[in-house]
This record gives sequence, structure tokens and C-alpha cells, in this order.
Amino acid sequence: MNDGKRRFKKNINAFPQNINVFSSKMALNDFNKDGGLDVFIGGRIDNENFPKFPKSYLFENQRGIFKDVTTSFDHKLQNAGMITDALWLDIHNGKIEDLVVVGEWIQISFFKNTKKKLVEITDKTTVQNNTGMWYSLA
Repeated sequence: MNDGKRRFKKNINAFPQNINVFSSKMALNDFNKDGGLDVFIGGRIDNENFPKFPKSYLFENQRGIFKDVTTSFDHKLQNAGMITDALWLDIHNGKIEDLVVVGEWIQISFFKNTKKKLVEITDKTTVQNNTGMWYSLA
């Protein structure tokens, strides 16, 4: 935590203690437009059950405490795949950023942001049936 005087102090309570994920990508965005940066953590590997899809997480910033809202925003996001990259961008011109994720052996996946939910809309896009070994988005 930044104290405003260029000093930082570790806050061990900022994230739930039971989060156990091997990740290669975090994407920050104020997805609910409340003024605080929220966090998407893309699960990369389930080291005990490879190649089973690991859990990914969506955390809502509640004044410096990050609450796991993954399943309430979209249960599909929790098991989206072996995520290698994620971007928040406005894909439907709604003036709010949506989430796009890619990974190994999955298709490019699109999640429309309604501020209260992330709704997977991959099947409504022109980018379908593209399962592959995706490593980055630009």
C-alpha cells in the first residue's frame, strides 16, 4: 500500500489467502467504473492436473481489498483455459472495456462487460472456430 509519501507497505490482506494459481498474465482495469483498478489473473497451469484448465480469477477492488467476483461475473471465466494473455478493450463501442483472453488449446474468447457481469460473446463475433496455441494479443 502506498502511504502517499513514496513508501510502500505490504498488505497481506489485500487478496484472499486461499488463492493458489500459476499465472503468466494479469490484466488491470476498472471494469465496474468505481474509480479503483480491478484485477484479472489468468490461470496458466494446474501443476497437479496438467493439462486440466486451471482457475482464473477476477478481483474487484473494494478500497484496497480485492474480492473474488469471478463466478458472479461469469462462471465460464473461471475455467477459461491455460491463459497466456488478456486485454481489456472496448470491443463493442460501449464506452466500457471488455475482456479478451487467449491461451493454449483454446479459442480467442470475448467477454462483454456490463459493469455487473462479464458475458461470453465469442459465438456472436466473427472470430470463431480458432482454437490454437495463442500466446499474445496486441
